[in-house]
Amino acid sequence: MFSDDNAILVDDAAHSEDEPRYVLLGLSERFRILVVSHTVRDRGRTIRIISARKATQREREQYLEQVMP
Repeated sequence: MFSDDNAILVDDAAHSEDEPRYVLLGLSERFRILVVSHTVRDRGRTIRIISARKATQREREQYLEQVMP
Protein backbone atom coordinates (compact mmCIF):
# COMPACT_ATOMS: atom_id res chain seq x y z
CA MET A 1 0.00 0.00 0.00
CA PHE A 2 2.75 2.46 0.89
CA SER A 3 4.59 1.54 -2.31
CA ASP A 4 1.56 2.20 -4.55
CA ASP A 5 2.69 4.89 -7.00
CA ASN A 6 -0.97 5.78 -7.68
CA ALA A 7 -1.95 6.20 -4.02
CA ILE A 8 -3.63 9.42 -2.95
CA LEU A 9 -2.01 11.01 0.13
CA VAL A 10 -3.91 13.70 2.05
CA ASP A 11 -2.72 15.74 5.01
CA ASP A 12 -5.07 15.17 7.99
CA ALA A 13 -4.13 18.11 10.22
CA ALA A 14 -7.66 18.36 11.65
CA HIS A 15 -7.21 15.18 13.71
CA SER A 16 -3.99 15.93 15.58
CA GLU A 17 -2.20 18.95 16.93
CA ASP A 18 0.69 16.89 18.36
CA GLU A 19 2.02 15.19 15.22
CA PRO A 20 1.41 15.28 11.46
CA ARG A 21 -1.24 12.81 10.32
CA TYR A 22 -2.02 11.57 6.87
CA VAL A 23 -4.72 9.58 5.10
CA LEU A 24 -3.60 7.29 2.31
CA LEU A 25 -6.00 5.84 -0.26
CA GLY A 26 -4.28 3.10 -2.21
CA LEU A 27 -3.98 -0.45 -3.42
CA SER A 28 -2.72 -3.16 -1.07
CA GLU A 29 -0.44 -6.05 -2.01
CA ARG A 30 -3.59 -8.20 -2.21
CA PHE A 31 -5.14 -5.74 -4.70
CA ARG A 32 -7.65 -4.26 -2.25
CA ILE A 33 -8.32 -0.54 -2.20
CA LEU A 34 -7.81 0.60 1.40
CA VAL A 35 -7.82 3.78 3.47
CA VAL A 36 -5.03 4.06 6.03
CA SER A 37 -4.67 6.84 8.59
CA HIS A 38 -1.08 7.09 9.78
CA THR A 39 1.74 9.25 11.07
CA VAL A 40 5.46 9.17 10.38
CA ARG A 41 7.96 9.04 13.24
CA ASP A 42 11.72 8.73 13.79
CA ARG A 43 12.51 11.12 10.93
CA GLY A 44 10.61 9.03 8.42
CA ARG A 45 11.95 5.63 9.45
CA THR A 46 8.77 4.47 11.20
CA ILE A 47 5.15 4.54 10.03
CA ARG A 48 2.58 4.29 12.83
CA ILE A 49 -0.79 3.01 11.59
CA ILE A 50 -3.67 4.74 13.38
CA SER A 51 -6.47 2.99 11.49
CA ALA A 52 -7.03 0.98 8.33
CA ARG A 53 -10.21 -0.01 6.57
CA LYS A 54 -11.67 -1.10 3.27
CA ALA A 55 -12.44 1.90 1.04
CA THR A 56 -16.05 2.93 0.54
CA GLN A 57 -17.58 2.80 -2.94
CA ARG A 58 -16.98 6.55 -3.37
CA GLU A 59 -13.34 6.22 -2.27
CA ARG A 60 -12.82 3.30 -4.67
CA GLU A 61 -14.25 5.40 -7.51
CA GLN A 62 -11.96 8.29 -6.55
CA TYR A 63 -8.92 6.00 -6.62
CA LEU A 64 -9.87 4.39 -9.93
CA GLU A 65 -10.46 7.82 -11.52
CA GLN A 66 -6.85 8.68 -10.65
CA VAL A 67 -5.46 5.39 -11.96
CA MET A 68 -7.59 5.21 -15.12
CA PRO A 69 -8.70 8.77 -16.01
